[in-house]
Amino acid sequence: MGLYMNTLKEKKDFKGLSKALTYRDADIRNKAVIVLGEMNDESAIKLLIKALNDENGHVSSNAGKSLEKIGKPAVKYLIKTLNDKNKSVRSIAAKTLGNIGEDNAVIPLIRRLNDKDVNVRNDVVIALGNIGDERAIEPLTKTLNDENGHVSNNAAKSLEKIGSQPTNL
Repeated sequence: MGLYMNTLKEKKDFKGLSKALTYRDADIRNKAVIVLGEMNDESAIKLLIKALNDENGHVSSNAGKSLEKIGKPAVKYLIKTLNDKNKSVRSIAAKTLGNIGEDNAVIPLIRRLNDKDVNVRNDVVIALGNIGDERAIEPLTKTLNDENGHVSNNAAKSLEKIGSQPTNL
């Protein structure tokens, strides 16, 4: 299957890779999202965004990593997925946006600081710290009082990264 995926990659066969993403075998789907990331082509973005909803955690996580490789062109699509009904998708989107580090993701990420899912909130505070934009200081300061200790601790770390000393610890 690896040789087949390499052929699809060399031919930039998005139709074939799209079909591979529908296979029952999670290993095939996983290899397809990895190959799409290696291609580093904007044409793969919509396929990878769809793969964020894969039932297999490795596939969805690797779809996020592949979107990260594509970088800035994927940001507007990732911002939309911050509102996905699936908490895992929102979480991966936040991580990926933080790793890309694009400033225009700051406000949409700030809006997710009140997400009902603790993992999403935690990934959002980390992402905001990675981006390092001062617009996140006040919202992160409020997050120091989050009911979850991991979220509040990571908010403090993010504030330090941005260059603000947390005062509400």
